[in-house]
Amino acid sequence: MYKATKDLIEERGLHVQTPLFLVEVEKINGGIPNLGYFNALNISDLYNKNNSLTRVISGWLVQPLKKGTNSASITQHWWNVSEDGDHFDTTPNIDTSAEYVCDFDLYGFFIKNTNILKSPTCRNILYDYDGFSMLYDSARMLFANITSLKTEHLFEYEVQEY
Repeated sequence: MYKATKDLIEERGLHVQTPLFLVEVEKINGGIPNLGYFNALNISDLYNKNNSLTRVISGWLVQPLKKGTNSASITQHWWNVSEDGDHFDTTPNIDTSAEYVCDFDLYGFFIKNTNILKSPTCRNILYDYDGFSMLYDSARMLFANITSLKTEHLFEYEVQEY
């Protein structure tokens, strides 16, 4: 387990009802790049129509530390688990060295707040020797240090107009 994975599990563990845990995931591709939630949802619908219980799983992809920057990318992601408990991911182009961490609280938060969230996927996180930072401007790749990985702080919200 990467240090970034261990620290993510520890820090998120302070803010979740269901403990996070590392899982092995088989990469089978077949989906559309960068659309993990929709790939997982489509597969779940397809398998369930064929009487095979398949669930959508929320969690994180944790990359190993990059030597040049001494940092690791942590990206929220969606994949599936079969009725036999086998985890699989149809989203292509996932780095084979990424570790998958289940985080069920992300799914619950998304379902409860889907009408006010910009995306089913929360903001990207950067892990380094200073701790965690969150990507707040993807066009300019700007990060801000964060002191907590509370679920409600991880998502981007729609601006409510009155």
